[in-house]
Amino acid sequence: MYYLTATQWENPTLFGLFFLMDTQATGAAIIMGNMEAQKRTKDSLKGFVGSIGTAAFGFGATVWTGLYDGVFKPNLEQHFMCSSVLSGILVFFLFVFFVVYCTVTLCVSMMIRWLLVV
Repeated sequence: MYYLTATQWENPTLFGLFFLMDTQATGAAIIMGNMEAQKRTKDSLKGFVGSIGTAAFGFGATVWTGLYDGVFKPNLEQHFMCSSVLSGILVFFLFVFFVVYCTVTLCVSMMIRWLLVV
């Protein structure tokens, strides 16, 4: 979407396709995060965690609308560039967290198996 707006290439179908992919990825990330949080939460706090997950939908839209109105209003391409950079940073940190989590989990399970055998 950044490239389309920066070059002023008017292709509504392609822009709509990119926008669809962006919104689906955002929705999937919020829903998967909410599901993982629900799995790891005590039963007494599940409603609270569900409320936080639901609020994330509205909060993200509010933040980006506020940023557009206050910072990016004349330059739409800056808005998309900032969104792309922040999304890339978030994906990088989530990937690093996932790799560290999987590595630690694997190491701990191997140590437990080794201790049970010995």
